[in-house]
Amino acid sequence: MEANQGTSQETSVKHQDLSDGGMMHVARAQDQEEEEEEEEEEEEENSFTIRRTKSGSIKDTLMYAVPLSASAQALDALVLDSGPEPEPHTITASPSRHRTKGKSKLQLVACTGLECEVMDLRNGQIFLPPFAKTSVRFEWTEPPERALVVIKPGERATEDALLEAAAVLRGCGVRVHVEQAVMEALERRGHAPEGPGRLTREAADLASRFELWVPGTHHIDFIVTLGGDGTVLWVSSLFPRGVPPVLSFAMGTLGFLTSFPFSHHEQHLNEVCRGDRYLSLRTRMRCKLYSYHHGRHQGREGGGASASTTVSKEELVGTYIVLNEVSVNRSPSSNLVDIDLFCDGVPVTKVQADGVLVSTPTGSTAYSLAAGGSVVHPAVSAMLLTPICPHSLSFRPLLFPDAVTLQLQIPHLSRGRGTCVVAFDGKHKFEMGPGDCVTIQMSPHPLPSVVCKTDTEDWFQSLKGGLHWNRPNEEMRKPSSMMSSKGSGREKELLGKIGSSHL
Repeated sequence: MEANQGTSQETSVKHQDLSDGGMMHVARAQDQEEEEEEEEEEEEENSFTIRRTKSGSIKDTLMYAVPLSASAQALDALVLDSGPEPEPHTITASPSRHRTKGKSKLQLVACTGLECEVMDLRNGQIFLPPFAKTSVRFEWTEPPERALVVIKPGERATEDALLEAAAVLRGCGVRVHVEQAVMEALERRGHAPEGPGRLTREAADLASRFELWVPGTHHIDFIVTLGGDGTVLWVSSLFPRGVPPVLSFAMGTLGFLTSFPFSHHEQHLNEVCRGDRYLSLRTRMRCKLYSYHHGRHQGREGGGASASTTVSKEELVGTYIVLNEVSVNRSPSSNLVDIDLFCDGVPVTKVQADGVLVSTPTGSTAYSLAAGGSVVHPAVSAMLLTPICPHSLSFRPLLFPDAVTLQLQIPHLSRGRGTCVVAFDGKHKFEMGPGDCVTIQMSPHPLPSVVCKTDTEDWFQSLKGGLHWNRPNEEMRKPSSMMSSKGSGREKELLGKIGSSHL
């Protein structure tokens, strides 16, 4: 009986006859295809752990475990249209069994200022994956060979730290490079030269431990900075395009970008050489300054008579990469300045203020914060526009997406207001006259800063430690409570003054 049934199934398949055996065979094939589709959809719906890239490969997005609260799990289940509620502290989601099958007639093409890409739809629904990269870990495909150590030359403490860090790096098989100014400072540590063009043995020994680095001469695998935030800004100016990973040790006055204490430098340097670290991709801006020339050109007509024509042209002064902010403010004149603001060529408003700032999230805790701007997480890819003492009290700071192009232009008819001064990260200052403008775009090359713990933990730690952000009054009064401890009367008096100053 079974043999006859098998023969009939083969005959039905050959002649495409929908017999009972053929229907069962087709039903099994359909069930198998549906199971395979459900398995693929289940992998795609686990968007909290994996996401599909353009090439179709699946990559991890969460590098460390993130426990979810009950409210977060309920929201995730609602967004993903899942069936049963997931178990506590899990990040998996099962696809719905009652999903409508069918091919979507919709296609999305998302465009930025640099490129366009086709966005995939999931089951005919618009799906927006998270774009911010809050956890990025780097691994070496080959052992690193060269490291650039950046310090502020002329400071004895940082030079001593440079010698200690170089010894650890050479122990890891890494060649240490320094800049020309640092090399000269190390040579001066060997006291006076023995003669013209000759150095003492001590100075020659110090110089032999390092190699001279000139921009564009050697490929640098990673960078070590010994100093404060200003040293990190200097590194950003040295690499206008791709920047190697930057490991920053706190040896300066400010520490928003320097998360590592130098007391444990040997451990941190060894970990970076192994490649076991996370990065914070600090976005930067690319600014172009244009100068507007307006004048008269003398020429001759066909009959030989002289005639004057008006000639207007724009000249590119320079391109600058900014890690903190670009500022356009009034010159020594006390008058307000008029600045026209454009976004993607569309007029937005006329700024009447002492100036205006366009900052990155990294620069939101610098000049922009002092001017009343918002504090922005470094993983947010955006540009922050902050007016400086605006004429209108309703002019509040604005956040622009990273894909737009901002333009700040001095109006052509603003001679009565005087001129403005533009500065990029507080340097490269230029005077801007009527018609001059600066265009601002997000640079595709961020500054990858090595973080001590995670991007978010380091950032909040810098806010609490550097700005005393949202510190309760009880913590501010802690120094006054130490008066009950043992000590001289003079020490208690000083502690009392410190405690009263925080009230």
